Amino acid sequence: MNKPESPRFARRLGLMSSVVLLAGSTWAGLSTPITASASVCPTLTLAQTTFTHTGGQQCFQVPADATSIDVTLVGGKGGDADSPGGTNGTGAFGASVTATVAITNTTISAFSAGLFLPQSAINVVNTTGFPTSGTINVQTSNGMQTVTYGGTTSTSFTGASGGTGQMFGPSPGPASLVTKPQTFYVEVGGNGTAGSTGGLGGIGGDNGGGTGGTGAGGTQLTAGGGGGATDLRTVSLGSFTCPQDGSSVASRVLVAGGGGGGGGGAPAGGSP
Repeated sequence: MNKPESPRFARRLGLMSSVVLLAGSTWAGLSTPITASASVCPTLTLAQTTFTHTGGQQCFQVPADATSIDVTLVGGKGGDADSPGGTNGTGAFGASVTATVAITNTTISAFSAGLFLPQSAINVVNTTGFPTSGTINVQTSNGMQTVTYGGTTSTSFTGASGGTGQMFGPSPGPASLVTKPQTFYVEVGGNGTAGSTGGLGGIGGDNGGGTGGTGAGGTQLTAGGGGGATDLRTVSLGSFTCPQDGSSVASRVLVAGGGGGGGGGAPAGGSP
């Protein structure tokens, strides 16, 4: 398989699956592009999904029955150098990183025993840690059901809709479980641009790509910009709820570095 020139993010759901799906141009006809804002995160299906560079954050939620996802990240490619009358250094490809990522869901008990979905309110032990609106997975006689809700109190999800089947309980029998789907945020690195004949280095790709340098003494040997990193994280950009250092960066669970930009006068960019 040829190494891809554009960054990709591929995933497949699996119950502790060890299947590895490589991302790249040869998969383009088999993958479904997903574009989503950070505030509207689609729940993905069992099919392979590819995230391409959009210049912004993308996200997805994991279905209730998934225990892991298989992920391949590819960083952005470095830009080529511009060396009039000489040899242009070629930008390096970004790193490709593959791993199985475990799913961590927040699960609580419900107290709506005997009721059939849909219900306008789902009563639970508490709603701490859940968003004020969104979706939850509710266990019923028909299996896990996705329920959309529009508000919360300390012990209920209000404005609820969706789902089928009867909820379980009460004690001593098992209580229905309510699960918050885990959300992942995807930052796909951009490719670095090529150096210019005007003496300006190439622009680095989104998500950390460095700007290419210019030649000494005003020469026209300009380096390409570095490729941006591609990463998978659990806290959205701009959020200050991450315990490590208060930033989204600290929540990254997997990172693929971008490739280095080509050097003016022949040197190729470095691979991460």
